[in-house]
Amino acid sequence: MKRSLVVLFFLSAIFSVNAAADETDSGNEFLRYCYVVEKPTAEMTTSEMADGRACLNYIEGLQEGILYERYFAEDESHPRVPMPYCTPDKGLQNGQLARILLKFIRDNPAKSHKSTGVLFVEAMGEAFPCPETTPKKKQNSK
Repeated sequence: MKRSLVVLFFLSAIFSVNAAADETDSGNEFLRYCYVVEKPTAEMTTSEMADGRACLNYIEGLQEGILYERYFAEDESHPRVPMPYCTPDKGLQNGQLARILLKFIRDNPAKSHKSTGVLFVEAMGEAFPCPETTPKKKQNSK
């Protein structure tokens, strides 16, 4: 319960960064406000730059919240839950994550009404699937 509250608090703080972030509660709104992250910076208006920054902050909040949950999922004292996705340890940037999410929403218009957070997890799971782990076979003792 405490973990969920911390994650919700963290995400709500990200939403307060900019008015555009308040409008990302579904994939449709995310597309409407966050398409600007795909534009070259030199072609952006001041307003678009602010919207783009808010969208990248939103992505960062989602990613941090999910990484926080993964930390607890990997802790031996907690029940095992499958990881929703497995990103590389280094090199990922928020802009890349935003573009992956935008592409996923565009490629799956029937899902665009869903919450942006749910779509984010689905998009990352598709882009960065976790390797399947197979249970270890019991060795026969003779």
